[in-house]
Amino acid sequence: MATPAFADATADAKAHSEAFARAVNTGDAKVTLALYSDNARVIWPGQGDEANGKAEIEKLIVNTMKAFPGAKMTLKMQEAIPLGNGYIATIGK
Repeated sequence: MATPAFADATADAKAHSEAFARAVNTGDAKVTLALYSDNARVIWPGQGDEANGKAEIEKLIVNTMKAFPGAKMTLKMQEAIPLGNGYIATIGK
């Protein structure tokens, strides 16, 4: 019997967000980028920062790290919304 890729969307999304915070805290864009699939899409708060696919996401990560050098991230809360077919939308602070 096959197991769904995201059996617990909330736990999977939280684990990814915690890994993202750790990666960002290293200050290494490549480590952070490795967390995204080739067809990932992100929308970050601020001035409508949006990226589709790894090339655009890499630019967003690099620019954000340049704008906030040495900044540290902590996940305070997160909501996960399963979208089907292995996709999850997350809203976090």
